[in-house]
Amino acid sequence: MSLPQVEYASQDTKEQDLSEKMGSNHGAGVQHNAPLNPTVSNAPSVAPPPAPDGGWKAWSQPLAAHLVIINCWGYISSFGFFQSYYTNAFQVEPSAISWIGSVQILLIYFVGTFSGRALDAGYFRLAVGVGFALQVLGVFATSGASAYWQLFLAQGICKGLGDGLVFCPTVALVATYFTTKRSLAIGVMASGGATGGIIFPVIAQQLLPRVGFGWTVRTMGFVILFNAIVFLSIARPRLPPRKAGPIVEWDAFKDPAFSLFCCASQETSLALTPARR
Repeated sequence: MSLPQVEYASQDTKEQDLSEKMGSNHGAGVQHNAPLNPTVSNAPSVAPPPAPDGGWKAWSQPLAAHLVIINCWGYISSFGFFQSYYTNAFQVEPSAISWIGSVQILLIYFVGTFSGRALDAGYFRLAVGVGFALQVLGVFATSGASAYWQLFLAQGICKGLGDGLVFCPTVALVATYFTTKRSLAIGVMASGGATGGIIFPVIAQQLLPRVGFGWTVRTMGFVILFNAIVFLSIARPRLPPRKAGPIVEWDAFKDPAFSLFCCASQETSLALTPARR
């Protein structure tokens, strides 16, 4: 009578083993389907490739930025033409006229303190696009101004705001494409101030006696518009957006060399548009 019991026990053992195998296979199936559920990865983001430091795409950025500096500092360096014309045409003291150029320079640096972050945050094209629109609007509004306060709002405020939105993001963009050749690239870009200092006075000298002040300034506005279109068609941010981070990097002022450079730049700006009596 004991033999059937052994047989039954063996059969029970086989059924238990089969049940365990089926459970094991079912668990394996769950693990196989586990990736279907969303998971949060703590893996670090992939580092961006190193700066090309050369090549057409890299060098096209400072060449395009050269046009931006023409729009900003080239136009400002031609302020002597505007000051002479405004003093005679509007019968305003030179010291009052100099406020237009001074406020324009102030807004380049002040607005640039915040607009430079636009490149890091991924809003480069939005910032420079709005800046170019303000530049063109300010220049064309200047061409139709008939009073001092209109000149101040158009050339000082509107054009100055546009310059501030465009200038610092452009400088930051060029720097991301170069390492060892960065100084040369910045020099190519910065020389646009001298180029603009030639172009705009020549336009004024040649057109003012023929077509008058309005169309002379409008011609400058078309030059600025052309430069803006060319820049927007060439400029390409290289690094991925970085949403996190302060708007102003205050820690940079802990570097004595950088702080000294900022102070020197301020003193230089004070001498650009001196008031004459």
